[in-house]
Amino acid sequence: MKWKEAAIVLLDPADRVIRDAAYVWRERYSIPTERSFSFRYPPGRSLAGQPPLGFKPLEPGSLSFSSLGTKLIVVSHGLPDGLALQRTILGSGQVAKLLAVCGLKEVGLLAFKGCLIGKGAFLDRLVAHLSSRDIGVGWLIGYKDVSRTQTLILDTPASGPRTYGYEAIGTMDLLMRNATEKLPDAERVKIVKGNRFVVPPGGASRRYGAQATWV
Repeated sequence: MKWKEAAIVLLDPADRVIRDAAYVWRERYSIPTERSFSFRYPPGRSLAGQPPLGFKPLEPGSLSFSSLGTKLIVVSHGLPDGLALQRTILGSGQVAKLLAVCGLKEVGLLAFKGCLIGKGAFLDRLVAHLSSRDIGVGWLIGYKDVSRTQTLILDTPASGPRTYGYEAIGTMDLLMRNATEKLPDAERVKIVKGNRFVVPPGGASRRYGAQATWV
């Protein structure tokens, strides 16, 4: 399933695990630099004050281009209560504020690539906080378990590393993917309908259908 366009936000570039995962997703969806955003490297790093190769700084207004045809991928560590950024947990209200500051007005799919984001009520609460800021969202999705990214760096051109990889959820999913195919969505992810009516590309499907939770 392909959305009109995909964009990516990397929240913790200093963490190699998260950074490598972001490159995997960026390569998989062929996301260009103009729609790849990241926080800057923190002080004390060799690239302090700069974003990773192939990413633009995440700044006020960066996401103003997004529409209900956009899939926005957010890459970070996660917990059931929110996004884990170094020693800070960003709850649903803080994430909504961050997205608003970055210019987000509407998005078709908000996809969180981080552990346990779909385990609790974070996604449900986030819809309410986005609604209070008049930000339209069609769908939200997050993993129910610990995610494991298999990564192979192919080469490193000027636009950033080219990678091959995939993400598995928990040990069983990882074993199944190595042997055959991934576990069904019902065991891997939580899907929440947002505050805007959005028909995903290709029409209704088993993923974006009756099994999703209305908010």
